[in-house]
Amino acid sequence: MKTPNKSLVFTYENLSFSLNILFPGISVGALDILDKGHVFRLQTNMGRHIHQVVGNGGQLYYIFNVDVPCCSCAVFKNNMTKSNPTSIPSSYCQHLLAAAIAGRLDRVTTKTISENNFLQIVTSFMVDTEYT
Repeated sequence: MKTPNKSLVFTYENLSFSLNILFPGISVGALDILDKGHVFRLQTNMGRHIHQVVGNGGQLYYIFNVDVPCCSCAVFKNNMTKSNPTSIPSSYCQHLLAAAIAGRLDRVTTKTISENNFLQIVTSFMVDTEYT
């Protein structure tokens, strides 16, 4: 039997260390959110969806596209107003990171919501968001 290459064996500690290097200051919070199972996909019967993340303080945040980062939290809004908003690691917040990891690990819980609820969430986000 072939033994696995030790350099390819990943541990939680190695993953945590690597994430902390790539995403300093937010990786621990993101992993905490992930461990608590606080990442949800809110989906309508018509197939529209957004992600909801329960922050470590219990507040709800919404992510509209995990692949193109956009979170409703103040940290993300602040990062986007900085001089280099196109830098992915610097524009991420712990909610985006938690949602991205949860999606890759298939640890997202799907909830069905009404079209009206979906539109209320999206409209509220659009009204409250200013990136100037």
